Amino acid sequence: MDLRVLDVGFVTWDSETGPSLSLLDLPSTSVLLMTFVDVYGRLVSARFDDAVAMRWQVEPTSLGGERDDRCYEVIGTKWLADHQVETGIEHLRHLRLPFNMRGLLEVLCTAISAVKTERTSRGLDDDQSRPRWVAFREWAAAEHAKAVGAAVGLND
Repeated sequence: MDLRVLDVGFVTWDSETGPSLSLLDLPSTSVLLMTFVDVYGRLVSARFDDAVAMRWQVEPTSLGGERDDRCYEVIGTKWLADHQVETGIEHLRHLRLPFNMRGLLEVLCTAISAVKTERTSRGLDDDQSRPRWVAFREWAAAEHAKAVGAAVGLND
């Protein structure tokens, strides 16, 4: 097993939120969509193509030698090999995206791409009748729904 640092085009460490995930089971493929707010207050949306498996760990297990502020591709795991045989997709990749104290997302997919990264709305606490986190969760859910719609072409 080998670890390779992976530049995914965004950072996951010290994120303001954990990831929101949606699995789209399309006729020819499965796409995993992820949204979260990063340490800089930007809404990040990412897409994992041909996502055949994923797992979330609140208490991540270290593979040894990895840092919790970097994303990795893991080469040669049994989990990856088993799914390559099962699906017949030889070019699957095992990706590890740490969210520090929030947890660790692992995905088996063929590719990852950042769909968009944009500044979040800071006017979320204008409504004093409810806690800021409630307003944020509602806003994040609406943004996540937009990203899902964009991925399947519903927002065109």
